[in-house]
Amino acid sequence: MTNLSMLKQMLSQNRSKLNNVLIGILIIVGGFWVYNNFTKTEDLAGKEEVKIEQSETDSQSQGVVAGDKIELGIGGGTEPTSWVANDISKDSLTNQDSYTVQSGDTLWEIAEGRYGSGFEWHKILDANKDKVGFLPDGTQALIKVGDVLNLPK
Repeated sequence: MTNLSMLKQMLSQNRSKLNNVLIGILIIVGGFWVYNNFTKTEDLAGKEEVKIEQSETDSQSQGVVAGDKIELGIGGGTEPTSWVANDISKDSLTNQDSYTVQSGDTLWEIAEGRYGSGFEWHKILDANKDKVGFLPDGTQALIKVGDVLNLPK
């Protein structure tokens, strides 16, 4: 065997080892990426509070404003609590002029009980602007347990 053929054989063996190392590194990095992207959840249930931060808020807002802390669970227990919407039967509130908000109520569900359609929720919001709060950006109407809402016709 000549020196040139021995050199080619050594380079071929070294190239194979290098390829195997690179493939191994790729498998480890890929496995790490898959683990990080598919095993983590973006769930706030484990957190005890969230602080709302925003430079300015609407002075008329009676809901959550910048700096407020929102409790996401009941302390002391090991399991976080979760919110479940009430299912108010359609037209079950047709004869009522007011409604006391209970845990799990939404304007949509209350509107279904009053008007037969959740799409009418804005009627309740318009009639109760002084009682319904909003997120700082104005995107979400917030009702609280114990609020007594007027239910217009």
